[in-house]
Amino acid sequence: MDAQVAVPAASAAGAAPFVGLELDETLAGSLEALEFLGGLRVASVTAGSPAEAAGIRAGDRVVRVNAIELSRLDQWAALLAA
Repeated sequence: MDAQVAVPAASAAGAAPFVGLELDETLAGSLEALEFLGGLRVASVTAGSPAEAAGIRAGDRVVRVNAIELSRLDQWAALLAA
């Protein structure tokens, strides 16, 4: 599913914008054959958040923001801090 989330601007205090997602990096498969799924797994979505309004649910994967592909949590944090 492709979803677009309207991300509010950072607050006046300089805090990162609130999207309402908790993400994690995951690998799937067995020890014999690990398969990297790509993107970041949505661990949870905050009720009433922009992410929930966009239809994002726990278990979904965020693979890119705009044209930037995501595979690590530090990339997500850098996007929110920009």
